[in-house]
Amino acid sequence: MTGTPKNDLIKISDNISVTAYRTICILNLLLNKPSNEEEISLHLKEQSLNNKNLSSDTIYIYLNTLKAVGSQICRPCKTNNHKYVLKNHPFMLKLNDNDLKSLIQIRKYISNLKNWKFILDVEKLFDIIQDNLIIESKKKFEKLRDTSWRYPLTQKIIDTIQKLESHAENQNKLEVVYSSPVNGIKNIKIKPEEIFYENGVFYVYIVNLSVNEAQYLRVDRINSFKLLENYSQSVFELPEIEPVQYKLKGASLYYFIPGENESIISKTEDEMIIEEKITNKFKFYQKVLSYGNDCTIIKPLSFQKEMINKLKVMLDIYK
Repeated sequence: MTGTPKNDLIKISDNISVTAYRTICILNLLLNKPSNEEEISLHLKEQSLNNKNLSSDTIYIYLNTLKAVGSQICRPCKTNNHKYVLKNHPFMLKLNDNDLKSLIQIRKYISNLKNWKFILDVEKLFDIIQDNLIIESKKKFEKLRDTSWRYPLTQKIIDTIQKLESHAENQNKLEVVYSSPVNGIKNIKIKPEEIFYENGVFYVYIVNLSVNEAQYLRVDRINSFKLLENYSQSVFELPEIEPVQYKLKGASLYYFIPGENESIISKTEDEMIIEEKITNKFKFYQKVLSYGNDCTIIKPLSFQKEMINKLKVMLDIYK
């Protein structure tokens, strides 16, 4: 029995390597976008695999190789703009309904931590997971993600958050176009201070330059903004807000952990009195409301009255 010459073995090995590499390159291309034969051939050229256009038959061999291992590829037709479309492939994740629901539960837990940077990092991870799911799981996961948010987290909102954070770090002043639920579209000159996340919504804490007052804006209501260059009006130091004391009782006692600006004044088995140095009134009221009837503002009186007014407005909505 005559053995295969060494040079022939090298040739066979090289041919197998090139075929496999070309097939993987085509898979990578179709993962990013549907492509026609010309685009596939150009992509292979860019990978320095050959210097000439491949024939339709050669490309079809590579596509059939992908199909043979379990890929689902739609042939070019009028409805797909005459391009090959990768619908499914065996390298994708397959998660059952319980797996998908567990991921959403993790996401809900993370959103309660109110760490907006961590929330965005998790969303990026979920984007990667979703992109690599089989079609059936992908549709279910996408629907679960959309319905689990109070408001959809779009790429526009993510971009706005990142830009506002950069402007806050650089102490820039901006003019924003804002969709106010009360006053409609309006232009506001602001100095962004910080981003925060509360009850399913991203906010930016600002100084309103027109009235030199601390306010907050919902990020999803910001239509656009531009940098105010050579803005001459000075920004005065915002007045310090008087410390607030409030009382907790019931189940909230067992879950309370003092924050950076909070201190426990007194504590018994039935109730706890906390003092907080307020930096953001909106965030404070949101927190108080989250405690329900377990929380009562003790002082100052101005905060009591403001909370009562907020509760009256909420009650009127349901009348």
